[in-house]
Amino acid sequence: MLDQSNSSAEKVAPDAADAPVVTDWEDVFEHADHGLIPLVLQARSIDALKKCLLVIVESLFSRDSDAGFRNSYSAKLDGILPSGEIQIIDGTGGELEIIKKGVVGMLRQIKEFRIQKAKDALAKSAEERKAEAAGRKGEDADDANMLLEMNGGSENGEVAKKPANDPEPVSAEALFTKLFCAEYGAKFGILRKGVTQKTSPKFKLPFLLSESFNIKFEALLREYFIDGLLHRCRGTITRADGLDPDERAKFLERYFTGRVGKSEVWSFWQALWADVTEVKEIPAKPVPKKKKKGLLGFAKKDTGDLSEEEAEAEWKEAVRDAKQSNQRCEQVWAEICAPSDDYDPPVREKDGKLLMELFGRGTNGTVNQMRAINQIVDQGLELGRVFSDYQQGKSIEICLLANCYQRPALYLGEKGRLREMLKGFRSASFPLIARYLPDYIRE
Repeated sequence: MLDQSNSSAEKVAPDAADAPVVTDWEDVFEHADHGLIPLVLQARSIDALKKCLLVIVESLFSRDSDAGFRNSYSAKLDGILPSGEIQIIDGTGGELEIIKKGVVGMLRQIKEFRIQKAKDALAKSAEERKAEAAGRKGEDADDANMLLEMNGGSENGEVAKKPANDPEPVSAEALFTKLFCAEYGAKFGILRKGVTQKTSPKFKLPFLLSESFNIKFEALLREYFIDGLLHRCRGTITRADGLDPDERAKFLERYFTGRVGKSEVWSFWQALWADVTEVKEIPAKPVPKKKKKGLLGFAKKDTGDLSEEEAEAEWKEAVRDAKQSNQRCEQVWAEICAPSDDYDPPVREKDGKLLMELFGRGTNGTVNQMRAINQIVDQGLELGRVFSDYQQGKSIEICLLANCYQRPALYLGEKGRLREMLKGFRSASFPLIARYLPDYIRE
């Protein structure tokens, strides 16, 4: 948190008999330990960023005349920034990072504004300074207006505007689609954070760590999967469409983050993935049933069975549906596994379950596993035993793979910590490591 005692944020009213007290605004905004900008950069969620902004407002607008602005800003902040319920962790250049860049740019504008105001104050007479201080209102200040106009923008502090080709989703279906794809985007982003995306003919990234694959996979989700998921979640979509736009967005965000909603969409997603990506068995042609005869030798009338013509027509329809489904299945896998210059593509027989289950992984859980593995490696004590104990009962291979590419000097360089960690394992235990880093694990 910001050390407000060191921030020099408390203002002293100008005294007509003395020179003005000039705050070191460069220190207030930029100091590594207690500066406002480092505080913003530490935010790991939208909610944390909102708390940072409230601290900043309390620090920058601390005079009695600023009370109205301080009291109103908290309420206005919800309209300035998006809802934070789904912004759990995102250090990947996603929406949170874009907003943080806008906040930092805005703060630097305020810093320059206040530095200039301090210079101007030094040039004014004591009477002018006193009159200006008495008449100043926080809500009328230019820097207060900067805070109110900020909605997350570019590094130069300009107010962000949505691209013309990326309109704000309005319908429940569009919002649902955006939230679903964002879940995948967050997981991919965590795994590739800090991984250079440069490739060469001799070196390609694993698909899980490639931004290009992330973009392609989202396009495939929208093309082949999202309609089926919307159909399965039709009740939720209908309820959301009956709400006002603001309430609709909050309702769907709660659906994706709440225990019941997460469980429901996860169940639907597993069934849909199997339906789209697994080959259907072609149904066998029905064999006509022999009609049973009654006691007097007459054929019994069976009102429950279809006629032979109806049964054959139904079978033909089932065959047609299965063939169409299988054709779609092959097309989906052909696109998922298509060769790329940017990454090593997934393997159908090996990576289908991994891709499906990535949606169900907890964002915070993934981050925590990566941190725990890094901590084990940084400590460097009995790596094989400590790692073996930690990994039991956990699905951590993608976290280990990501760490290796995020910190290659530590895991793969001269120290070669990965080899020491995995000396008690064979390739079957860590197939992704065996595929991409075969020199570090036994066959």
